[in-house]
Amino acid sequence: MDLAHRDRSTFLSLVSMLHRRGVDVVEAQLHAVTDHHAGFTATFLATPSHATTVVASLRNLVDVLDAELSSAAPAASAG
Repeated sequence: MDLAHRDRSTFLSLVSMLHRRGVDVVEAQLHAVTDHHAGFTATFLATPSHATTVVASLRNLVDVLDAELSSAAPAASAG
């Protein structure tokens, strides 16, 4: 996801949105793209429809310039 600002408040807004949507966040990372822009990557567990709703909610945040969803199939359990 591309962000308009690179600061702690933007990161906290994103994490807060994920929390409000009730997803199980496995990993979240804010990384610099330029001096003023940032990228945010989060790995979370959700059903496909729930994940789509979460990404739509993130796109509606003021500082979010772009957001996309990619999914991975759950790992097959051994046994």
